[in-house]
Amino acid sequence: MPHSPTAVPLPRRALLGGVVAVSSVAAVGCESVWRSPLGATEPTPTADEVLRQQVLAAVAGHREFLTAVVLAHPGLSGPLHRLATMHSAHARVLGEGLEQAGEVEEAAVTPTPDPAPDPVPRRSGAALRVVRRRHLAWQRQLADQVVAAESGGFARVLAAMAAAVTQQLLTLPQPESGAA
Repeated sequence: MPHSPTAVPLPRRALLGGVVAVSSVAAVGCESVWRSPLGATEPTPTADEVLRQQVLAAVAGHREFLTAVVLAHPGLSGPLHRLATMHSAHARVLGEGLEQAGEVEEAAVTPTPDPAPDPVPRRSGAALRVVRRRHLAWQRQLADQVVAAESGGFARVLAAMAAAVTQQLLTLPQPESGAA
């Protein structure tokens, strides 16, 4: 490559010194942006972090309801096993995301589900219909939350979760109208 007559060779030490100086200034500048006037360094959660906590709490509620259905109707444990496994995988993915953020309290990683979940019907067919109805509503809610997500990566996670719920709904057996 020909040497330009206007180019001034930059010594390696000067270049490294400049990089270190700029990095130091940038780090100090970034640090001051995150500090509140009282000296606290905790940033406020982003909209995606709040949404992630809400989704994680809803997943926990679905897992709890599936557990209640299986306790009341042990014959449904087989068909509902894949749904429960899916919810566990979703909780792990969402929980890992929260832990990696490092800014969310431990309570957000293991949320408490809604205090008053749907009652479990006495008949297994009716219970299966409730499971189907709840998960269809959950799939729609996840699809809505895809649009609400601010980051593309989180939107893709929510879209994948919605797709997984749809797939699991397709594998559920059709409830019998008179099943006991």
